[in-house]
Amino acid sequence: MEQRIEKYSFIGSLFLGLVFAVCGIVGFVNSLSLVIRCSQKTEAVVLDYYVEISHDDDGDSRSYYPIFEYYYNDLRYVGQSAVSDFIFKKYTVGEHTVVHFNPDNPEEVYGNTNWVIFIIEIVFAAVGIFVMFNAVKIYHEYKKSNKKKLSSE
Repeated sequence: MEQRIEKYSFIGSLFLGLVFAVCGIVGFVNSLSLVIRCSQKTEAVVLDYYVEISHDDDGDSRSYYPIFEYYYNDLRYVGQSAVSDFIFKKYTVGEHTVVHFNPDNPEEVYGNTNWVIFIIEIVFAAVGIFVMFNAVKIYHEYKKSNKKKLSSE
């Protein structure tokens, strides 16, 4: 019975670590891809916000996506930020700011984002890898100690 519990603990830890690592790595790659694609900067005006409301057991949460107006190659673009301001509005409507946009698809845009999201994604990946590594290490130590017990009996 104890051996089965250890096996399930190992599998659960490995799975949890894998989920954290994959979420962190996928998030980081997506964020990095956006930064690489949106390589041009320009001055923009905040026109409005798109508010996305998520519902769950804890209640409603809101994400605020600023809508920017900017010019590129003498053409006017209005684009919703690919990155939300999370739970609060970072900009005020009418505010002038610098945005990053994709020169191949100028409607893909994001405002000056802080790098906290990158750090969170890296931490998620690191925690996941740490949990997986420790699960494997503990499992091997457990197997070794069981072999010693069996050989001494």
